[in-house]
Amino acid sequence: GKALCLRTGARHVCVPTTYSGSEMTPILGETKEGRKITIRKPEILPDTVIYDPKLTLRLPVPMTVLSAFNAIAHAVEGLYAHDKNPVSSALAREGISGFAKSLPVLIKDPNNYEAR
Repeated sequence: GKALCLRTGARHVCVPTTYSGSEMTPILGETKEGRKITIRKPEILPDTVIYDPKLTLRLPVPMTVLSAFNAIAHAVEGLYAHDKNPVSSALAREGISGFAKSLPVLIKDPNNYEAR
């Protein structure tokens, strides 16, 4: 989605089915000529993001946990980003706290909609 929209100028509507949160970053990782590169541009951000916990209900527990750990890593990175601000830091802390509370519930009850 990000790469295609950046190259074509198409509107980007994102409907995540995992927890990583990378859809909300202006960062695109690509492999060019065998090398990993990172592109950072405001136009990489999606026009619209639709979050629906129902779309995560079929995510297996191991993938749920790995995806949540990835999201926590993104949140921690956000706390130290050079362009952080009070709002982004508060949201990062809230995300980390939310996963800390929800993951134990989801491991025991993967269909717990509220925890998702």
